[in-house]
Amino acid sequence: MELLQNLKKGEQQLIFTFQALLRRRSPPVGLFRNLTNSRYADIQNIGGKQNAYNAPLTIAVGFVAEEAYVRQSDGLNFGIIDVSIAATQLWLRVADMGLGAVWVSDFDTETLKKEFPEFAPAEIVVLMQIGHPAEDSQLIAWHAEKRPAAGLFSTL
Repeated sequence: MELLQNLKKGEQQLIFTFQALLRRRSPPVGLFRNLTNSRYADIQNIGGKQNAYNAPLTIAVGFVAEEAYVRQSDGLNFGIIDVSIAATQLWLRVADMGLGAVWVSDFDTETLKKEFPEFAPAEIVVLMQIGHPAEDSQLIAWHAEKRPAAGLFSTL
């Protein structure tokens, strides 16, 4: 319960961070909050039990495609890029607060919109699950794999 109270206080800081980012850029990015305790089963339905980390707070970050900047030369919609920037800033702020966050992007978008109809107009890109990391938490194996430095850069 104390964690939830701290998250509610910290949530204002997270929202401030998000709003500050939106003042610098004008992406059609949305921040959607869910206190996971009340809808934890719904979070599990969306991403499966393997992507539900028992976090007390889940924040969905998404954009409305029709409102996003579209590059003229090739029609690339920048909504997903803007969401990634905003979610990264959110993640860093969470770390500054001494909490952990899991960036979940492997979820069923149709189920998400069925469970949370308020997301219908948006493309949700990430479900940021926030709380104190479990003492026995570990990286998923592919996160720990390293590519050789020689293959990362090209000289032009």
